[in-house]
Amino acid sequence: MVLPFFFNQKIRNIMKKYLFVLFLLLSPLFMKASFNFNQNCTDAFDLIISLRFNEARKLIANEKNVNPANAIPFFLDNYIDFLGSFIGEEQASFDQYTDAMAIRKRRIERESSDSPYYRYCIATMEMQVAFTRMKFGEYIKAAAEINRAYRLLERNNREYPDFIPQKLSLGMLHTLIGSIPDKYDWIRKATGLKGTVNGGIQEMQQVFDISQTNPKWKYLQNESLFLLSLTSINLAADKSFSEKILNWYNKEEGLQLVHENPLMAYCKANLCFKRGLNDQGIQILSTRPNGPEFFHFHYLDYLLGVAKLNRLDNSAWAYLINFTANFRGKNFIRSAYQRIAWNYLINGDIKKYHEYMNRIPLVGDNTTDSDKKALSDFKSGEIPDVYLLKAQLLFDGGYYDRALEELAGFNQSTSKTEHHSLEYLYRLARVYHESGKISEAIRYYNLTIEKGQDKPWYFAANAALQLGMIYENMKKYDLAATFYKKSLSMDPTEYKNSISQKAEAGLSRINR
Repeated sequence: MVLPFFFNQKIRNIMKKYLFVLFLLLSPLFMKASFNFNQNCTDAFDLIISLRFNEARKLIANEKNVNPANAIPFFLDNYIDFLGSFIGEEQASFDQYTDAMAIRKRRIERESSDSPYYRYCIATMEMQVAFTRMKFGEYIKAAAEINRAYRLLERNNREYPDFIPQKLSLGMLHTLIGSIPDKYDWIRKATGLKGTVNGGIQEMQQVFDISQTNPKWKYLQNESLFLLSLTSINLAADKSFSEKILNWYNKEEGLQLVHENPLMAYCKANLCFKRGLNDQGIQILSTRPNGPEFFHFHYLDYLLGVAKLNRLDNSAWAYLINFTANFRGKNFIRSAYQRIAWNYLINGDIKKYHEYMNRIPLVGDNTTDSDKKALSDFKSGEIPDVYLLKAQLLFDGGYYDRALEELAGFNQSTSKTEHHSLEYLYRLARVYHESGKISEAIRYYNLTIEKGQDKPWYFAANAALQLGMIYENMKKYDLAATFYKKSLSMDPTEYKNSISQKAEAGLSRINR
């Protein structure tokens, strides 16, 4: 009979205990909170940083199946959507990402806050969506998310000071906070955000160094290298810093990484461009990993087209056209069309120059400084002086002797406007600076400031920024601060954001 069995008290108690234990073992809802960055997850993370999203998703799906209580796969899912939206800039993808991110965040919030991964995962997700929002113009929401991320990470750092991954996110935040221009200092004061460029770099460098020696944190190597590379390209004045990173890329492990990872190819190429190694940068981008297994990184076509134009290659336009045809975002589209126009202008085709300049107001957006400059140049209607344009391009490519030859041609010509005359002084200063002729560079930078500080063009503001960097490298910090502040006091209509950010980063580095 069945009934006597269930009414036996002793047996009922045994069955209760057995069923309770079985329930705990089988139910994800009642399993112990889990943030397990195991081998499966680190392998997926490496694939994500390599933009091999489909392969990463397979590993993540497997991890969810094998370890359903592990919260890390939801963090990794979010990383894929972040990079896809940030690189691709497609509105539909961004909308899907933000909806999915809210669900994943709630999933992670169900876990125990006793783990150092709890606040780290939530804060990193907040940072990622904030950075993506900025590309889509959602600055108010982004500011709130960065504020939340900052507070979560700072608290986590107090409670778990030896937790390495958070130092990477904190380092990036501290670097960005340190580069906020003076006119927005009220944001720091109102929110209590604190950070310096040098302090942030040191934190990220610490993570990279640890990833080289501790197998547990090896998976953080590529992410920390990527962020350090971006910081070196955009915010660091000390050339030895970028040289140190570039030297690492030139080691056997670095060479293999660039061969396998489009993000690393992007970073190394940019570092080469920053150091005037244009031919090397072109070689890297021309042989970068590319295929159906990688997420499309169309911006690299733009970058390659720009680099080829900088050595006056006739083939530059093809890469720029390819970028405009395939990229679904809005950034750098106007800049690409301007450079296509320049390609035709320096080859004597004025009709094609006007054709592509006329496309600028019809497409793209005005978020980036280069796009703003393209639209401003279109509106001015002024055709660039070919000598100065070639000098600018050759300088950007690091071909300084050829740039001086073009500047000599301009100096002998007779058709000079006020704008072109000031640009000539500025271009001379830039070429002398990067050629190591510092005294000549200082002379022409000062002439550029003297004649151009009340003009709307960016030449004087950037001349002051460059003088600040020169004196900072000389350890003449008072003079450096003077010129950084002078740069910030000017209000050019071109490149204002990037010049101000770099000047503020300079002041942060020297703490003046």
